[in-house]
Amino acid sequence: MRSEVEGLGLDMTSKTPVLVLKPFDKEDRRILVIWIGPFEASSISTILMGLTGRRPSTYDLLLSAINRCGAGLDRISITELKDETYYAKLHLVMGDLKLDVDARPSDAVALALKAGVHIFIESVLFKADDSPAEEEPQRRQPESPDALKERLRQIDPEDLGRFHMQ
Repeated sequence: MRSEVEGLGLDMTSKTPVLVLKPFDKEDRRILVIWIGPFEASSISTILMGLTGRRPSTYDLLLSAINRCGAGLDRISITELKDETYYAKLHLVMGDLKLDVDARPSDAVALALKAGVHIFIESVLFKADDSPAEEEPQRRQPESPDALKERLRQIDPEDLGRFHMQ
């Protein structure tokens, strides 16, 4: 499922940055939250703001090396969740050769943003959200990502609990 970066946030309990991804389909209201490191959050934030440094970043370096080898980054995918850790793959192409390279989701997303390629989330990651509503009578209709973000902005951080969107 093609996805996009909704934004970066902060887990208020652990003070750890989170990356928020959502399906590209605007009708799909699910989100995927991935805890990431502060350096990766800073890099993703810089890319999202369109800022560039005087020297190439690590992501610029890696994309340059991929391209200089005659390959290209086709897309990235968040592939699975195992033991509370997300896994990702870089999907490289070089002529007819296709190569998948393991990566951390934060690094994969940063590269995708730098290269302007699509971000995919394997549907298994949303499995919990796919159960029919009648199996969970207490389940309410999810808010749109924009409505949720606005509601979260209006809540006092003490009341919010774990997350704060930036």
